[in-house]
Amino acid sequence: MNRLLFWWRELLATFWFVPVLIILAAVGLAVGSIYLDSLLDLAAAGMGRYLLTQSPASARSILTTISGAMIGVAGTVFSITLVVLTLASSQFGPRLIRNFMYVRLNQVVLGAYIALFAYCLLVLNAIRESDQMTFVPALSILLALAGAVVNIVLLIFFIHEVAVSIQADTVVSGISDALFRNMRNLFPEELGEEKESRKEADEAAMKDEFEVDQPLRAIKNGYVQYIYTEAILRHATRHNLLVELYYRTGDYLV
Repeated sequence: MNRLLFWWRELLATFWFVPVLIILAAVGLAVGSIYLDSLLDLAAAGMGRYLLTQSPASARSILTTISGAMIGVAGTVFSITLVVLTLASSQFGPRLIRNFMYVRLNQVVLGAYIALFAYCLLVLNAIRESDQMTFVPALSILLALAGAVVNIVLLIFFIHEVAVSIQADTVVSGISDALFRNMRNLFPEELGEEKESRKEADEAAMKDEFEVDQPLRAIKNGYVQYIYTEAILRHATRHNLLVELYYRTGDYLV
């Protein structure tokens, strides 16, 4: 279970995982909304005359405009993110780039714009106009319009957060929070004096009870990211082993 949680946190820390989830959700929403449009016969009466689109040409025009605008703004958002990373690297050092890359709002904004682009393409492909039938997914187009409005609001929040995130006090506060969070993960127990200390002679005598001494070397260079202590303890107890750990999480191994 701990290993699954570790890999889940690693996925959430990547820059691509959250946008991919949002895109998949948009694809499912497009399929579901088109299916609802095929079942429902929405009449353009009352306020529906101003909200629902009945003309195939108008529907294509609306979806083409939204999709083109969304992919254009997505490129702008990505460019702004790269500029922020460049400024952060030059002003605060390259070690802080990781903090800016994994800001959840950046991932959500990028995923939202690309997801709406994919949504509009799928809905645009569903429009039919022929002698036999005419199908205009009015509900799906209304959802696309609502998504465009939401993305405009997201863009305003994104620009605000970018302007705030590169300020020195915000950077220092983020580093402080990450430091204390990592300290709680690495040292969950309270520090203090040990009640009983084992002497080196006792340790040497305990090691002499084992006939085989087998070192375990790292298979590649890199930092120790996680130590599954519970599994190591169960394995050592089952096979009567003595395991010595010379490194802890965060150490670099060659």
